[in-house]
Amino acid sequence: MTGKASSTGTEGPAQGPGAQGPGAQGPGAQGPGAQGPSAGSPGQVGLPEVRKIAQLSCLEISEAEANALTGQINSILGYMSSLERVDVSGVEAMSHVHGVTNVLRTDRVEPSLPVEALFSIVPERSGRFIKTPLVVDSE
Repeated sequence: MTGKASSTGTEGPAQGPGAQGPGAQGPGAQGPGAQGPSAGSPGQVGLPEVRKIAQLSCLEISEAEANALTGQINSILGYMSSLERVDVSGVEAMSHVHGVTNVLRTDRVEPSLPVEALFSIVPERSGRFIKTPLVVDSE
């Protein structure tokens, strides 16, 4: 993996819904060595999926962090599945909760900065192009 980051971000006992670690209680709480649900359970993730997500995210996580994240992710998924039981019949679909619409101006052609004025302030050019430093890693 190319990067190293902690998945927790805080020290000390975990608190709140879906909290993990010593003394954690409630749905999704898992202690050390807990394996969580088996991979492939509907609406659940297991340690293999959490490890794969960490790998794809270029994160190095310990076994304890993997166990904690498994419980936390399953707690979130459990909450999301509870939303499926909410009756939304008769609720009109919307794209924004605030009801404000975007006001767009008419698109019209207007004069812009003359090309030679632009070229006079750039450090380097090649013909009609502005040369810039390479910003993409060649690996």
